[in-house]
Amino acid sequence: MGDRVCLAYSGTMVTSGVSQGVVVGTGSQAEIGRISTMMSDVEALQTPLTRQIAAFGRWLALAVVLMTLVLVLVGTLAHDTDTGELLQAAASFAVAAIPEGLPALITITLALGVQAMARRNAITRRLPAVQTLGSVTVICSDKTGTLTKNEMTVTAAALPSAQVSVSGTGYAPEGGSGGRCSDRHGA
Repeated sequence: MGDRVCLAYSGTMVTSGVSQGVVVGTGSQAEIGRISTMMSDVEALQTPLTRQIAAFGRWLALAVVLMTLVLVLVGTLAHDTDTGELLQAAASFAVAAIPEGLPALITITLALGVQAMARRNAITRRLPAVQTLGSVTVICSDKTGTLTKNEMTVTAAALPSAQVSVSGTGYAPEGGSGGRCSDRHGA
């Protein structure tokens, strides 16, 4: 794609000169449209942090409901409190038990992580990606240094004993090895 010097792509800025051109693709047939289509096909993955936050939210909601029921039962059975007053107190308890500063705290923590990564020339678009990147050992990128589709394909591998070419694309269990090599045990 980068070798097509005779084409001007959508989103290209021309600073000077005069030219004529022929449109060869619009919408999803243009390169930006193809990238947009690929991005829309990518499934939203939950990070370990978002899974933990969701589990904590479920646990907290269950605990608040149980404590509210206990409050209503104790107030009704042990203290013979007026039902209207008791329901108002239970609703107040349920609202007060949810920590309203928790989302802000999580966002601030992730923003500090984004700042730390930006100082090391790594920029993320979504805050929860910071937590996921903390557990990554290898990051593959294209020649421009960007990750565009969440799916990259190995086409060649340099091993101590040989150079191996690999066919197939994406996560499909198809393809094979074009070169021949052996491991350390001679297998």
